[in-house]
Amino acid sequence: MTDHTANPPPPPAPPPASPRRAWRMLAGALLGLTLACAGIGAWTIHRIWTQLPSVEHLAAYRPALPLRIFSRDGELLAEYGVERREFVPLERIPLLMRHALLAAEDAKFYQHGAIDIGGLARATFANVVTGQPGQGGSTITMQVARNFYLTRDKVLSRKLAEILMAIKLEREYGKDKLLELYMNQIYLGERAYGFAAAANVYFGKPLDALSAGEAAVLAGLPKAPSAFNPVVNPARATARRNYVLGRMHALGELDDAAYRAAVDMPIALATTPPPGIVAAPYVAERARRMMVERFHDDAYTLGLDVTTTISMRDQRAAEAALQRTLNRQPRAKRDARGGLEG
Repeated sequence: MTDHTANPPPPPAPPPASPRRAWRMLAGALLGLTLACAGIGAWTIHRIWTQLPSVEHLAAYRPALPLRIFSRDGELLAEYGVERREFVPLERIPLLMRHALLAAEDAKFYQHGAIDIGGLARATFANVVTGQPGQGGSTITMQVARNFYLTRDKVLSRKLAEILMAIKLEREYGKDKLLELYMNQIYLGERAYGFAAAANVYFGKPLDALSAGEAAVLAGLPKAPSAFNPVVNPARATARRNYVLGRMHALGELDDAAYRAAVDMPIALATTPPPGIVAAPYVAERARRMMVERFHDDAYTLGLDVTTTISMRDQRAAEAALQRTLNRQPRAKRDARGGLEG
């Protein structure tokens, strides 16, 4: 008699999964992954948003301004401070300078919100897809957020914080206020912060005396203050200036004749050094000590303007008379007196 239980027949194979069921499983997995990523993203955004600092103090923002000593006839004798600054309200910044900056940094500043989606997408493509770091994409509001609150590290968390901070700033302040903050805070090389200080350092003149070419030089500096510094890199500064002028021309801020004239004009920097002690050092030092005794270290950041009783016109006349007297002396006597003058 044959034992049929010793070798039972194999179980039937499961029916093959239908293509529709496989697609449903894949779609479910993708949906779950998407929801998980969205949840993590929302949690990250909420965490960063709740940690952002307050922006209320910017309403009364005043930068750290140097101590300046003047003669009674209004001539600058000395300037003391780590940074060269001069705060100028936006309404006193000429349109030419504003247009040059917007052409260089953020032409659609008054049209888009806190972020420029198109510009950010182009920058992301250049940075991530093509592997070319350093591309732009930051709006002026994002740069205000970075300059006042954040670092310049190119990491995702910092970039996300910059975007969120920019949104917070635009909820609190209008475009004009943000542009004013930017134009007075941005570093432009040679220890100059803000465009008014930079105009004086590089060209020895106020903002309202700048030519289109000079305004374009300054507008080109925020991108790379060292690389485009006209003092140390005149060729690169000229190329950057011409790029900014081209943008201004394309945007209709300069007509053909003004554009060509500005491009053909060489960069003429100030012939005198940036503000320092220019005359009467004893008087300037005496005034500085008096301010430090009264205000301590704050004397160098409060933007104090001190007018002394010295007249530079009389001072120069006295120095000239002394020099004429010394010139009439025999050489031996002049050499002996020279030690006193040092």
